[in-house]
Amino acid sequence: MSFTDTAMLILSTTITICYLSSSIIFIRVALIIVQIGYFFLALYTGLDQPGMTAILILSITNSLINGLKITQYFYENSIRCLPKELHNLYQSEFHLLSPKEFKLLYERAGEEERTGELIVANQTFENLMFVLEGAPIIRLQKGKMIRLTKSVWLGEMSFLRGEVTSADVLTAPEEKVKLLIWNKHDINELQEKQPIIIEKLRYIIANSLAEKIKYSNTLIESTFS
Repeated sequence: MSFTDTAMLILSTTITICYLSSSIIFIRVALIIVQIGYFFLALYTGLDQPGMTAILILSITNSLINGLKITQYFYENSIRCLPKELHNLYQSEFHLLSPKEFKLLYERAGEEERTGELIVANQTFENLMFVLEGAPIIRLQKGKMIRLTKSVWLGEMSFLRGEVTSADVLTAPEEKVKLLIWNKHDINELQEKQPIIIEKLRYIIANSLAEKIKYSNTLIESTFS
């Protein structure tokens, strides 16, 4: 067996072994290394030999394609794929999502400024909201008012548990809040296409809800103490 035949057998076997990996990035990197091997093998054997020119061209083409796909993967999973104005929001509130997942979630949201009633108690779930700016107020059943801060979720209990909304949420007179709003249709559609995003979102909201309850309890205790 000639050196060329032996080298081609080794390279072909290496490709087969690489496909046993579950990591697409490892496979692409390994394929680039193998294609570099084919490139130098074609040059060593001589381009005047049958098939060597085709092997040379294919090795270059395959290396470029896999290199571009690796670059694309790391770009889409780095914060650089997000607009600069979203960097702080992503890092502070949505970092459990990958940048690509956050981008898909954000693109589904509507950004609005609202005043007055934001959520009415005892209504079925319609919208999930995240407060970007402003301080909405929760009005409890006994008339108790609790002012929230920005970076809180509204309608999250109804979203998580599939129940009716538990309290009225509104703004103070002549005050506005800036919101990200996902309607039920957008969430259901995202659940079908990207269920992992919704699962991570539920975890993010559950953590935020725990902090919100802790904050509300502190305010109630300070009021009655």
